[in-house]
Amino acid sequence: MRHLTMLGLAAVTALAATALLGAGSASATVLCTENVRPCPKGEDYAANTEIHATLEPGVHSVLKDTAGNIIKTCTGSTFKGKTLNTGGGEGVAVVGVIEALTFTGCTSPTVVIEKGLFEIHYVKGTNTRGTMTLVGTKITTNAFGSSCVYGGIPIDTGTVTGKTATSNATIHVAASLPKVEGGIACPLSVVWEAGYLVTAPVNFYIKEESE
Repeated sequence: MRHLTMLGLAAVTALAATALLGAGSASATVLCTENVRPCPKGEDYAANTEIHATLEPGVHSVLKDTAGNIIKTCTGSTFKGKTLNTGGGEGVAVVGVIEALTFTGCTSPTVVIEKGLFEIHYVKGTNTRGTMTLVGTKITTNAFGSSCVYGGIPIDTGTVTGKTATSNATIHVAASLPKVEGGIACPLSVVWEAGYLVTAPVNFYIKEESE
């Protein structure tokens, strides 16, 4: 389904500042065109790089309550974002604007009402692995017959793994989303699980920057 609203420019700017200052990574993070650690100078993706991802083949986006009961499944989902910076610098994440986050083929309606920002943090000592955080994202969904809104705060979303010999880069989501609005039937938090395949850029690696 299509998103309903977009964060205003002022809100995006404020969130970007928060994300850049609050990125908790202990290492410099860049997105690299080559699978070399550290990323060679000049091979990091510049600001305004677009990132596209869709669900991995055969994988559904699933929403569960904290007891593991499935609330809903979606057969399709698309993520599209654009970076605001190149990363780099000790403790600085790659930050970007979420331009689209959609869910289709769902067992009940799921709509992203605020898209927000994303952050990617390099995991120090790994070859090409990072973590992703969503900042300000809000999703509305029906749970047990009630309309519920989840998200809002920075959410540790899951793991980002760079391209391998057999697969494009992936984003594996395992996130706890707190309730923002909704009646007593809405769980206080839900668990979002999904697996995304990065379709662009094709050569996509999470690295530390070259010194």
